[in-house]
Amino acid sequence: MDRFKLAIVIIVAVLALSLLANFFLGMELFLQKKKTQELAQSIHVRAKVLDFANLFINKVLRATGEISFEDRLKIENAVRDTQDKEIYDEWQKFVGVKTEEEGREEIKNLLQLILNKISA
Repeated sequence: MDRFKLAIVIIVAVLALSLLANFFLGMELFLQKKKTQELAQSIHVRAKVLDFANLFINKVLRATGEISFEDRLKIENAVRDTQDKEIYDEWQKFVGVKTEEEGREEIKNLLQLILNKISA
């Protein structure tokens, strides 16, 4: 009878340890899934910021004349697609400049902000 009780105790202990290990592994899996989702979101945001930066450089900085309405609309949509308030606010500052000097300063600020967002 003592061997039977010992076997039962060992089986219960193994099951309890297994249950405990499964709980901790499940928590780790949950945390890793959350980190993966955050990373995917970060990659998505960076991709949108890069899309905006590419449009900004190609359509604004490299422009040789007036920027077309279609290009301005593309850029404005790209800014909104970033879903980043800082970039949107900096863009609004750039769009609202009155002088060429202010424009150059806002371009620097906008490009610095884009670099900060991409490298963060």
